[in-house]
Amino acid sequence: MAQSRSLGRPGVRIQKLKSGLRAAALPVPGSSFVSLAIAVPAGSRSERSDQHGLAHFTEHMLFRGSARYPSTHLLNHAIELLGDGLQGGTTREFSLYTTETPRENLEELLGVLADFFQNPRFSEIDKEKRVVLEEIREEVDERGRESGADNITRMALQGAHPIAHPILGRAADLKRATIESLREFHATHYRTDNLVIVAAGDIQADPFFKKLDRVWAEASPARESKTHSRRAALKPGRPGGKARQRVPADQFRDRVGFRRQAGSQIDVLFCFLGRGEEDPARLSRLALERVLDDGLSSRLQRRLCERRGLLYDISLSVDSCTDVSFVDLGFRIEPASVVAALDEIFTEFRSLQKDLVGEDELERVKSRMRREVRLMFETPRYLAARVAETVALGLPMPLGREEWLKRIEQITRESIRAEARHVFRLDRMAGAVEGPVTPAIKKRILEACARGLR
Repeated sequence: MAQSRSLGRPGVRIQKLKSGLRAAALPVPGSSFVSLAIAVPAGSRSERSDQHGLAHFTEHMLFRGSARYPSTHLLNHAIELLGDGLQGGTTREFSLYTTETPRENLEELLGVLADFFQNPRFSEIDKEKRVVLEEIREEVDERGRESGADNITRMALQGAHPIAHPILGRAADLKRATIESLREFHATHYRTDNLVIVAAGDIQADPFFKKLDRVWAEASPARESKTHSRRAALKPGRPGGKARQRVPADQFRDRVGFRRQAGSQIDVLFCFLGRGEEDPARLSRLALERVLDDGLSSRLQRRLCERRGLLYDISLSVDSCTDVSFVDLGFRIEPASVVAALDEIFTEFRSLQKDLVGEDELERVKSRMRREVRLMFETPRYLAARVAETVALGLPMPLGREEWLKRIEQITRESIRAEARHVFRLDRMAGAVEGPVTPAIKKRILEACARGLR
């Protein structure tokens, strides 16, 4: 074993094993279980133009059986006999698998997972296509047109760049998928040296590393593919490696899509481009998010729900990638009140761009962030998943609790104002509006945006 390093907290180690696996062990005092997280830096961003949806479909197909457990039932039965069911998910940049088991079952479960990842059968492809097609239908309308607001806004902001393409792919993409294309994608991205396996909870590093190395070698196929992958080097705004000009503010109307549908309310989603996980200022972006929407005392809730009574609910959330984030503002409202709501929202944005947040407000935000860090380091499953994602994507280290707390203290009123100025701009915005939208309402919404986001 080699290349051991600390993550900024005693007892926490990451190590490259003889097998090529990268592994981390994170002891959590008081736990009697071990949480496992396996991350693969393979998401929709990793796909070629002829592979759209394949990262997500590969994740599904891995559950269709392995060499030792040649059916969906036998494989999942083996996993669930030893611990919680294995949960899988695909994002724009990585796929993540998590489960939890008592310590005494760890070695046996690792053996099942080694077979799961190294020896998939990719059987019953047509059945799984029908399952995934039902997922895809949730994001398109009856005519097959894009209806997922988050997909619409990301494509409007980033064009043909892989980071903007729908994670699920579309029906035509799914139809093209074959066992051969699945095996190619798996051989390229699910190589042993491309996986990160993290154990958190009742765990000791050296025994875990030895067990993992042994069971992985035992399950290894006779000859592992030498196909190499590379993480997409394309940056947001650079589809195909060619520079994409930012759309001028006076042309933002092309990036706000409207769809007229029957109903009593209008659904609004505005998306703004923010900083990615690699950026040192990302914690200030998280603080800005919490100033606006983090409990009933946050600004958007107070202004629109408490004071004006315009909305039942409004949310601001962040979809983070390594080098960019998508800051989503969403709400539902009656048509007659939508412009009033937008005026209030944009007034709040301008206030944050002009004035410093109060000391009490900053302390409330920091206090919430500190509590979440403490909770993360006391919650094995959350901690394992976070570390696995971070290591897989090569994000900045260390991840120790004290380092997190130190960085939270470095957030200032000035850094939050700088983030508001960076994010809430017309040339960094796209929108999707759906409902009983008349031409008059459409015009008023666009005017409110131009007026509010200078």
